Amino acid sequence: MEWYFFAFVSAILVSIVSILNKKILTHEHALEFSASRGILVFILSLFLIPFVNFNMPWNIYLFIYLVSLMVSAGMIFYFKGMRHGDLSEVAPLMNISPLFLLIIAFFVLGENPTSKQYFGVFLLILGAYSLEVGVANKGFLEPIRMFLKSKVIHNLLFAMIIFSIGATFDKLIITKHTDFLTYFFLFSVFKTFNFIFLETYNNGFSEIVKDLRKDFKILFIDAIVGFFAHLFYLIAVSMPTAAISLIIPIKRTSNLFTTILGGKLFHEQNLLVKILACIIMIWGVVFVLL
Repeated sequence: MEWYFFAFVSAILVSIVSILNKKILTHEHALEFSASRGILVFILSLFLIPFVNFNMPWNIYLFIYLVSLMVSAGMIFYFKGMRHGDLSEVAPLMNISPLFLLIIAFFVLGENPTSKQYFGVFLLILGAYSLEVGVANKGFLEPIRMFLKSKVIHNLLFAMIIFSIGATFDKLIITKHTDFLTYFFLFSVFKTFNFIFLETYNNGFSEIVKDLRKDFKILFIDAIVGFFAHLFYLIAVSMPTAAISLIIPIKRTSNLFTTILGGKLFHEQNLLVKILACIIMIWGVVFVLL
């Protein structure tokens, strides 16, 4: 199968995960949720042990841990943005991440975007800006004012930059240093450790146990879907012909489904404007892939 099949499957699963995340985050803090969910993902990852190659130099382990630490920080920023912002507004804004990824992948991996890809990035930015103009309904310059004062936007911006760097390192590690199953297992273990340590340090391990008892069913479903979403994404990354600067835009098509379904489920306002802006960004993704 081609890499884009796995990327699209990952996108569908990510859209489901985003809706589940929003539902949980309406009554849980980002760090508590990350730690509780991380434990369940870690348990699922144990089934991969027979396929894991532990015979690697220590510096590769360290490299993977540093990536997990960076992505863990990005996830906290993302979940904070999702917790305090409309899901149908948060999801389309994540489509800006290919802009950062094109730049980072060019310098780290030597991936050279075409003129069509640059036009696609322009459409992504235009769609995101249109989203903010439509939501605010206070003039063309309102998104700039919102950017300067909105903590939600700031959290998402930090998350997008971190995720773009992390995705570039995903490709680098999987293609140069280890296989995708080994990377998936170690990354999941390290990320879970990060969240458990931070939550235990701040609020005690009992809070994690309390969250698991209260929301176990939805957390378990979220963990399973998230597990396979990440697995299919890494399968796509592992394919030599797949550029990470193309995989992530495909994965971001999940935001169209998230915007439509999430807006309906959570009764958010100005949904039509948000959907139209997201469609512009999806066209941007199409041009990035041409």
